[in-house]
Amino acid sequence: MVILDIEFEKGLFFIAIRNIGSGAAFGVVPRLDRKIVGFGGMKEVNNMNIFKGIEYMPPKKEIRFLLDSATSYFARKQPTQFSVQISYKDSSKRTYKERIRHNLEIYRDIPILEGESESSLSRDHS
Repeated sequence: MVILDIEFEKGLFFIAIRNIGSGAAFGVVPRLDRKIVGFGGMKEVNNMNIFKGIEYMPPKKEIRFLLDSATSYFARKQPTQFSVQISYKDSSKRTYKERIRHNLEIYRDIPILEGESESSLSRDHS
């Protein structure tokens, strides 16, 4: 099974595409149902190469990348509720389609430290 998850970590949103199954996935194509612009308003996520298709994802493979800071994402009024459909095939050529609904509103009122990067937080606690 291949999923697309939105992760929230230290005030940042990440997109993670994961093969959580025990077999390889082929021709993985994630499709967002809404236009999403990330990276501080500089990149339309839907047009990134990764959304055009991933030929091969071995079991337990994860591709994770920065979407945006929560502050920037919410300030630019990006969609907080959207769905992703992920289609792929297994080694027997069976086709699968997964649909996952996301609601980023759940993160809106979580306190975050503005201006603190992950590396500076790590240094302070080591």
